[in-house]
Amino acid sequence: MANVSVVNTSEAKSWMRSISCVIKRRVAHLDPVKVGLRTSVLASIQVGDHSSKALGRFATDIVAMEEVLDFYRTAGDVDYFLLSSCQMPLHSTHFIGV
Repeated sequence: MANVSVVNTSEAKSWMRSISCVIKRRVAHLDPVKVGLRTSVLASIQVGDHSSKALGRFATDIVAMEEVLDFYRTAGDVDYFLLSSCQMPLHSTHFIGV
């Protein structure tokens, strides 16, 4: 910091300017309960009945749930992934049947 006196600023201010190009962002960790933030929940779903009628009813029920953000069809042991939003993770159990 040899050139600090040339620009007529303190060493601390000069140091902050020089590191501002490497700091991408500052992060504050908030208490989610106190600020009312919501939690995202990704649930895996297996359906027992794969008939067209049952899957149509299932899709209609999922679309009607305001907590649901997105819905993914998968292959394998799990049929769907459901992305939902709720106040706290325990609040998601009322609509996924746990």
